[in-house]
Amino acid sequence: MRKVILLGWMLSFFGFAASAYAGFSMNEVADENVTIDTQKYAKFQASLNQFEPKKNIWVLKEAKLTEEDIDLAYTGSIDMVEDAWAVPPKVLDRQPTVVIKFKNTSRKKLEKFTTENINKIVAIIVDGEILAAPKGYEPITDGIIQIDGKWTTEEVTHIINRINEIAKAKNKS
Repeated sequence: MRKVILLGWMLSFFGFAASAYAGFSMNEVADENVTIDTQKYAKFQASLNQFEPKKNIWVLKEAKLTEEDIDLAYTGSIDMVEDAWAVPPKVLDRQPTVVIKFKNTSRKKLEKFTTENINKIVAIIVDGEILAAPKGYEPITDGIIQIDGKWTTEEVTHIINRINEIAKAKNKS
């Protein structure tokens, strides 16, 4: 079964620019109760779920995974159900998602990163903007992440095309 990163609220794809990041990266986020070394961390503003206002988060500048690790991004979906315990569940809607498949050579790298960040927030950054900042609950061992950001189909297509462009350009060089 594919491990899924679910993000319960859309983080604005167009609002949080930071020039420290280009392309695609997955980075660690600092705990709230630590002293921040601004040489190692960059400040972003993000809403981590639909119930919290935007707040500052400190993202490690050193990326653990980059566009060089990506094999392909594509569209996925999750079912929005009325009652998850009903058999069969009544599907109310399908939510488009961004699916990122990492290269076979990067699967262990993703697994190590997600293992080290269980119950911690990680930042997924595209073109210097936080695409998602989910909390990881278990290691991802199959090399595939799925991000639910409450996006429209058009927004998901735009995100996927951009990730694939970035990965293709980087992997050519």
